[in-house]
Amino acid sequence: MSWTNIKLVFLRELRDQLRDRRTLFTVLVLPILLYPFIGMTFLQVSQFMREHPTRIWIVGYDSAQLDVDPPLLVDGQINGDLIDPADAELLELRIDPDIPEELQPYVDRMARGEPDEATDEAEHQKLLAILAEQRIDLLIAFPAQQSDESARPSDTSPDAGDASILDSTSNESADEPDIETNLPPPLDLEIKTPRVVMAGNLARDSSRVARQRVAGVLDQWRSLIIGRTLARNRVPEEATRPFVVEERDLSQVSTRQAMLWSKILPFVMLLWALTGAFYPAIDSCAGEKERGTLETMLCGPAARSEIVAGKLLTIIAFSGLTSLLNLLSMMLSGYLLIRAMPSDGLLAVGPPPLLALFWLVLALVPAAALFGSLALAIAVFARSTKEGQYYLMPLLLVSLPLLMIALLPATELELGTAVIPLTGLMLLLRELIEGDYAAALTFAGPVLLVTFAAVYFATRWAVAQFNNESVIFRESEQVDLGLWLRHLVRDRHDLPSVGEALLCGALILMIRFFGSLMLPAPHSWSDFASTTAITLLAFIATPALLMALVLTRRPSRALLLRFPGFVPLLIGPVLALCLHPAFNLLSKQVLKLYPISPQFEEMSKMLEALFDQAGGLLPILLVIAATPAICEELAFRGFVMSGLSQLKNKWAAIGISAFLFGVAHGILQQSITAAFTGLVLGYVAYQTRSLFPAIGYHLVHNGLSVCYGYWAKHADERPEFANWLIDFGQGGTTLEFTYQVIPSIALVVAGVGLLTWMAWWNPSHQLIVEPASEPDSAGNGTAES
Repeated sequence: MSWTNIKLVFLRELRDQLRDRRTLFTVLVLPILLYPFIGMTFLQVSQFMREHPTRIWIVGYDSAQLDVDPPLLVDGQINGDLIDPADAELLELRIDPDIPEELQPYVDRMARGEPDEATDEAEHQKLLAILAEQRIDLLIAFPAQQSDESARPSDTSPDAGDASILDSTSNESADEPDIETNLPPPLDLEIKTPRVVMAGNLARDSSRVARQRVAGVLDQWRSLIIGRTLARNRVPEEATRPFVVEERDLSQVSTRQAMLWSKILPFVMLLWALTGAFYPAIDSCAGEKERGTLETMLCGPAARSEIVAGKLLTIIAFSGLTSLLNLLSMMLSGYLLIRAMPSDGLLAVGPPPLLALFWLVLALVPAAALFGSLALAIAVFARSTKEGQYYLMPLLLVSLPLLMIALLPATELELGTAVIPLTGLMLLLRELIEGDYAAALTFAGPVLLVTFAAVYFATRWAVAQFNNESVIFRESEQVDLGLWLRHLVRDRHDLPSVGEALLCGALILMIRFFGSLMLPAPHSWSDFASTTAITLLAFIATPALLMALVLTRRPSRALLLRFPGFVPLLIGPVLALCLHPAFNLLSKQVLKLYPISPQFEEMSKMLEALFDQAGGLLPILLVIAATPAICEELAFRGFVMSGLSQLKNKWAAIGISAFLFGVAHGILQQSITAAFTGLVLGYVAYQTRSLFPAIGYHLVHNGLSVCYGYWAKHADERPEFANWLIDFGQGGTTLEFTYQVIPSIALVVAGVGLLTWMAWWNPSHQLIVEPASEPDSAGNGTAES
């Protein structure tokens, strides 16, 4: 690779990008103008941001009848002891001492304490219409008080109290001290508890605000009534408060001020790094296709890897520059805006810390490289600038959820989140900006490892895309549904295409997701068995079988249904037996990284109870091991991987099919383990050129987990070799068994040896890759490799 050629390509691309007005506007003009304009608009709009008064309708309030101290209303206004004067101005009161006739039925229902469900819907709508007509935000009703003799003691005289005590202690020993006789007589408290009912249309913001304001007034009213009642009876108010809570914030002022910026700035940096990389990549690839200059560059002395390197450096430079200018403009605008606003105003936060800029610039290098590589690989695939712009949305849809995870309040930097691309980088930046260097240093290694691994694979993908002639020189296509359907049926091949394989995987995921939501929850073993069978047969196997029958000439070859020989047929089950300890350990580590929620724990216990109804081990093996092994392998290692093999990249076909296989399991912890298992399953199917060894592997892998879990709970049915191989511990669930150290090491070493032997094994059957060949002039097709 010549650095001189890379430099020449880089300078050429840089010059072309600087001539493009759209690029200059996105990179230079937009960041400089955007945030000052937002700040200026905020200052102008903040002058009109004020709290609006809410209209309150109080009906049935009679201070003489209630006879409570203090009263709620004084001279037609809220008692000044209950509300600040500024807040009182926000309550526009309409007071009716009597309950209007049109409100009487509804108020009577509320007085009896009937729930809203007991109220007729027409009555609800009638009340809402009345409130809307009167422009009332909240109704406060005081239903008529009913006498309640039980609220007052029947006899509070000391003599009566003593007599009752003597009667209750007449059977006690005279030698024991009579503690209860030393108690004072009960207080003569007449307690009146008026019912206050609030009703409003809480679907409207004004009603919710009115409810919040009135709730504060009523809470203060309740506290004052309690305090004054206790004071009249010479009871200290502290008796109702057995303890006092005092809060102490131990965080530093700088940390509190940086808390908001630690979430905003990394998000803005990564989002603009993506945006700044995409548009130069489109112009550098799809734009050159439209201008016809790409062919000239390919005919030059620079190798394709050097062209890719020069273009990638240009895209990274524009990505980093766009993100950096946005950060500088945002931080400067935020600093000036916060200085202009009062400290107790709407922006009660500190200015952005300058040290944050240092950490953001450091993280910007790998972020720009990652987004630049992804943008270049996608832009090469586009035939035109217009088409390339459509590809920005899928990239955003993948990136934004990863960025949003780090913004969730409960998300913390730990090993489980550190290994998630983009999420771990955002969380690491948040810890650095907030000054928690200990946590940042602890997980900096996994975050950087995952980030640079993502950069490496994205770069490799970009180079592979640029070296693929069918990608660079794709012809324009016209969308015609009829022609496309006829093409699918008429121009069929032995194997599905890459697009058909991906479509099959997407259909399976979509059908399984919506279908599983429609199926009822199982309540017995028969329900669970039928639900599992329907899910696997109808939602997973059927789409693959139908697409193989309709879209391929030889469905058996498309599904890899060939007999590989006895030796390859035995490889799958033996390899599953050898690698099962490793995958059992992997599943436990995944559970440590991502603990399951209590809801899933309850679900697993319910499934264990259903398994106990199965009546033995064989039915569980048929449902949990045999059926998934057949159905899932037909779909993912059969149709999907055979179609992906036309990428002419073995590991890409295996990896994508394993990813889809993992996602199909639904639960995160299970999906991670299933994806790694799918890698081995795909490798076995690819090397043996047959689906049957993969089915055997899948059957034994699931069967071992089922058997060990069953034997953990049924020790009387456990064979002797299981005690030598497995430490069952306390038993109870499928994850509470552990392999013995020495047997597990021996098995894993044997499994690695089998995988190594398979890597050097070269069977006589041809590769499952089917090259696209057209008939020659004589009508004969070219020979397959």
